[in-house]
Amino acid sequence: MRKLIAVMMAAILGLFSVSAGPRLLSEAAVPQYIGNEDAKTGESGSCGANVSWNLSGGRLTITGTGKMEVWKTSSYVPWDAYRSQINSVEIAEGVTSIGPSAFLRCSNLSYIKLPNSIASVGSSAFMRSGISSIEFPANVTIVGRDVLRECPSLRSVTFYNPKCEIVGGNLTVSNSESAGKGSYGGVVRGYSGSTAETYAKSINCRFEKLSGQPPTTTTTTKTTTTTTTTTTTTTTTTTSTTTTTTTSTTTTTTTTTSTTTTTTTTTTTTTTAAFISSISAKVRIDQIPYKTTYTVGEDLDLRGGVIQRSYIEYLSNGAFIEHDLDPLNMADVSYWRDSVYVNTDNFNKASPASIL
Repeated sequence: MRKLIAVMMAAILGLFSVSAGPRLLSEAAVPQYIGNEDAKTGESGSCGANVSWNLSGGRLTITGTGKMEVWKTSSYVPWDAYRSQINSVEIAEGVTSIGPSAFLRCSNLSYIKLPNSIASVGSSAFMRSGISSIEFPANVTIVGRDVLRECPSLRSVTFYNPKCEIVGGNLTVSNSESAGKGSYGGVVRGYSGSTAETYAKSINCRFEKLSGQPPTTTTTTKTTTTTTTTTTTTTTTTTSTTTTTTTSTTTTTTTTTSTTTTTTTTTTTTTTAAFISSISAKVRIDQIPYKTTYTVGEDLDLRGGVIQRSYIEYLSNGAFIEHDLDPLNMADVSYWRDSVYVNTDNFNKASPASIL
């Protein structure tokens, strides 16, 4: 068993290589996790840098601005101890993401309200929950793998963004799982030609087209301010002339000057290309080897074992991209210290191409 653990550790360490300097979308990075381990206090607390939660009478309310945390595992979600008590979730406008495994195993959850500000939904966010229907707003650009996996009561899923990326296969939206395949008996709704329609066809479920045109968002970036100033000047001149006959002459001159000043302020928004801010890796044993018990000195036999690997790239604009790598048969993998090789032939070669 100690050797089996070594295989897993080697797979984790060999999944990525360390790189220095700025990281682009095409570059790998050291696995990182973002989380607030001190957030689990009572029935309220924080679940993001500027996001808070409160559980009262079965209703979980999430308020604030910005993204939720990206937790290491479901046990780090601050309301993990209260999952069975949650029957409804309301997320306020201003919250822009739902963290992975946020509502995993909330079996009594029957109602969920998502605001228009939500842009991304993490992997396994509603996995094995009790919800029967859900609507993803137009601003949602991506939903993570297994987001609605094994939800037995699920009957309706609606996507209002025609280009929303739906990560994963037939397990991502499913009522149940058998032999590694998901089954869904409900309906997927979306616009004609949308990614929702493509996904519905790929999992062989019913698709309903939404009427009308997809919603659009208009943004104004120019602001003009006008200021007017008026100045009035009055001048009075009095002249007196005295002779044998006294004559008095008075001349009054009034001058009015009007000055108008206009100030224009223009705000320009510059969009820069998104880059990777962090990456998290996940390695798990999908199938355990046939042989798991050994005597002292007996050779390691990994036949039948399968390793599943995936990683998530978290971008600077708040979005994320999930990647599933090809599964590895443990019997075909050689390992040495902190490197993993794809087969026995490459076991003694130091060629970078042979390292995963």
